Amino acid sequence: MADKATLGFKSLRRGHDGEEAAKNEPAVTRHTTGMPERPKPGWWPDDPAPAEPGAEANLHVGRGLRLKGEVSSCDRLTVEGDVEATIAARALEITSSGQVRGKAEVETAAIDGHFDGDLVVSGCLTVRKSGRVSGTVVYDALEIEKGGCITGTLSRGDKASAPAMLTPVEEPRAGA
Repeated sequence: MADKATLGFKSLRRGHDGEEAAKNEPAVTRHTTGMPERPKPGWWPDDPAPAEPGAEANLHVGRGLRLKGEVSSCDRLTVEGDVEATIAARALEITSSGQVRGKAEVETAAIDGHFDGDLVVSGCLTVRKSGRVSGTVVYDALEIEKGGCITGTLSRGDKASAPAMLTPVEEPRAGA
């Protein structure tokens, strides 16, 4: 049988009963919640966060997460999970594992995953090689990597009066 001292019984190790052992032990303050005594400003939902100069409002929907609803006043939205929403943001990035369904109005978009719905991009829309876009797409500038796919209605925004022309990008030659 193991020695009682090695089992961690302080009262048995010292030869005291429980009350005497508790009196001889130093008082230890323990926080079980991990919460600070005074929360920082903006911690409570009804407490507005202090405005920091240069602070951006970024949202990251991680892999395996689902978001349904509305995203507005967002500087950068990065999607690795599954989003079904109406989106108003400056920049939208959908990674290879990300999926977005709904409506989005953004300045720039980089799509490596899937987007299905209405997409309005006032700046540049980039569809990467594993990107898939379906639905109604309005853009100002367009980049599609080899392998990227857009299906549905595609039109250029009001800024340009000329019709959109898609020209293939030449691949660099190995020996040139």
